[in-house]
Amino acid sequence: MSRKRKKTSAFKMIFTDILVAALIIGGWFACRYISSYTAARKFEAKAAQAAPQPTAEVTAPPKAAESPKPTEALPEITEEPVPDNRTEWQKKFEDHFTGEIVTTDNSYSSPNVSVTVTSNTFTGEKGQSVYYVADIYVGSIDCFRSYFAHNVQYPNRTDLMYRMVEESGAIAAINGDYCGFSFGGVVRRNGVTYINSPNGADICILYYNGEMKCFTSQEYSAMDLEDESIYQIWTFGPALMDGSGRGFAENEMDIPYYLAGVNPRTALGYYEPGHYCFVVVDGRQNGYSVGIQMGELASIMESLGCTQAYNLDGGGSSMMYLNGELANKPSTEGDRDIPDILLITDISDGEGAEQ
Repeated sequence: MSRKRKKTSAFKMIFTDILVAALIIGGWFACRYISSYTAARKFEAKAAQAAPQPTAEVTAPPKAAESPKPTEALPEITEEPVPDNRTEWQKKFEDHFTGEIVTTDNSYSSPNVSVTVTSNTFTGEKGQSVYYVADIYVGSIDCFRSYFAHNVQYPNRTDLMYRMVEESGAIAAINGDYCGFSFGGVVRRNGVTYINSPNGADICILYYNGEMKCFTSQEYSAMDLEDESIYQIWTFGPALMDGSGRGFAENEMDIPYYLAGVNPRTALGYYEPGHYCFVVVDGRQNGYSVGIQMGELASIMESLGCTQAYNLDGGGSSMMYLNGELANKPSTEGDRDIPDILLITDISDGEGAEQ
């Protein structure tokens, strides 16, 4: 009995130890589980607090329609006006000038000069004649010049006209008053007076302001011919018009014997400042052009609408050039040696007479 009780007691002790161990191990696992579960719940709670909470969508009430604001005018952008550097004549006669140089067989035009040459016929007392008219507009009085043979100041020398045209840069030119070979007279060219010895002949004055006037010896004898407003003075004549647009009749002019009769003629005409004309009448060529009398020349100048006109040297000296070419048919069948010319040059071109 005692051995059996000893065995039973031993068994109970082992069982009890195993049970205690199991309880201890189980408690440890239970504590671990509870601790892990608690930590997980705490983590999830923190995560939930940190996460952004959804907000209820709030729809704003519709705005009342706004009335359109008045459009504010933008400040106007204005460009600086381009200065108009043209002369008064360039503005006044702008329809006759061109933006660049344009030449034809019978014309020349640029921003500063316009010349057009036409051929015309006139039936006079002795028959039919051909005359050439150069209608001239200039933007500056500097375009209207005189030129001496060999470009020497008032010598008793002559040269062929075509050479003077080349040297002076003339666009249009006619023969002058045969200065230097006349008996006295008044010679003022391009603002310089070379001779002041009135000889009784009519004179023609071109002023710096573009006006042109003719005077008899009685009228200019009391004038100051050194007046600084005077640009050119020619002595030949006679004056062909009375200054109001009426041409003188033959018997109203004081015509020396050597200027009378039917001859080739050269004349200078004036309309207004900046607008002039050169006129050359061919003659002494039967079947082509016989020439005209002085009164007939005055009639031609009146028909052209000139207000002043003046007769220059004629006969074999009557010549006109345009663009370097002879425009008429002189009775000498070519150039003749002469002392001076009247010319139109284009100062915008940078060339021209140096006097």
